[in-house]
Amino acid sequence: MIHTLYIDNKQVEVIYKGAGKHTVVIQTGMACSLYDWIEIVDKISLNSKVLIYHRPGYGKSDIGSEARTTKQTVKELNLILKELEIDEPIILVAHSYGGLCAQHFTKTFPDKVAGLVLIDSTSVNLHKLDELDLPVTDKENSDAAWLQKCKIYSSQNSIELKKELNPKLSLEQRKYPKDIQRRILEFEINPSLYKAIYSEIEHWHHDASEIKKAGDFPNIPLYLLARDPHYSTKLQLDYEIPYEEVKQLEDTWHQLIKEQANLSEKSEFHIVDKASHSIQLDRPDFVIKTIEKMIRNIL
Repeated sequence: MIHTLYIDNKQVEVIYKGAGKHTVVIQTGMACSLYDWIEIVDKISLNSKVLIYHRPGYGKSDIGSEARTTKQTVKELNLILKELEIDEPIILVAHSYGGLCAQHFTKTFPDKVAGLVLIDSTSVNLHKLDELDLPVTDKENSDAAWLQKCKIYSSQNSIELKKELNPKLSLEQRKYPKDIQRRILEFEINPSLYKAIYSEIEHWHHDASEIKKAGDFPNIPLYLLARDPHYSTKLQLDYEIPYEEVKQLEDTWHQLIKEQANLSEKSEFHIVDKASHSIQLDRPDFVIKTIEKMIRNIL
C-alpha cells in the first residue's frame, strides 16, 4: 500500500493506488499525515487513481536540505508526477497549508490541473489573521509560539518526544493494519517533522507573496470547503478562549475562504456542517462526495 520514491536524492513516502481515467492528488495540511486520509483514499481509489504523499520531513520522507517553501513543494510534486508517469491533468485536493501549496502548483502548471478542491485552505492573505487582536489565542497559536514549539521539539529525540507528546491511536485507527498503526504512532515523534513545520511557517508569508505574483489562476472547476463556524466556535470556547477572540478569528477565516472563490468563475463554496478545521477527519463523507462530484464534472 505504501511505496517509496526517490526524488532529488530524497526518499519520499507515497500511496498510489486505484485505476480509472482520472488521478486525484491529495496535498496534506501542515503537521498532518497521509494516514488521516486512508478512508478517503480507499473510497476514491475504487473508481480513480489516487496519489497522496508525505512532504520531506513528514513520515518516512527524508527532510533534505532545502527550505520548506511552497515553491519547493511545487517542484517536488511535479517530479513525483513525472516519476509515476502521470501525464494527464490531475484533480488536486488540498487541506489547510496544503491549499497554499496547491494554489502555487496550479498557477505554476495550469495545464496540469483539471480541477481543484480546497479544504479549509490557507489564504494568500493570511497576514490578515496576524493583524487580529488575539492575546489569549496567540499565546499558543501565533507563528512565534509555533516556531518556539517546533524549535524545542526538533531538538529532541523520538524517545523524548514520545514521553512529552504521548501519541495515541483513535478508535478508527485501531482498525488499520499493524504496520499503519505503527507509522501513525511514529509520525508525531519524528524530530524531522518539526524541522519541516518550522521551515514551512518561517517561509509562508513570503510564499503567499510569491503566489500572488505567479500569474493568473486558470478558469477551472474549483470547490471550496469551509469548516462550520458554529461547531468550530464551540470547540474553541471549550478551551476557554474568549468569545470575542473566537468570533474575530472565525469571521476573518471565513472571509478569507470565501475570497478564494474569486479565483475561478467555476467555483463553488460550501460550509461543512459539524466540521472543524480537520474536515477530512470530521466529515470524510462530505469530502468523498465533493471529490466524486469533481470527477464527474470534468469527465
